[in-house]
Amino acid sequence: MENFTSLAQNVEDLSRQMVDLKQIKNQVATRAERSMDGWLEHVEGREREFDEIRKEFGILR
Repeated sequence: MENFTSLAQNVEDLSRQMVDLKQIKNQVATRAERSMDGWLEHVEGREREFDEIRKEFGILR
């Protein structure tokens, strides 16, 4: 059970970090800086990866 608790804590920590990242992404997107397009695509990829992690974690519960 300890491993599941650690996993749950890690997912919670990752969730908080993703909220921060999404806020930064929205700020960058609002400025519409072309030089940041690659970074925005990278962040969107990370968001998709995180969504998959959350889905898998939900299945484990």
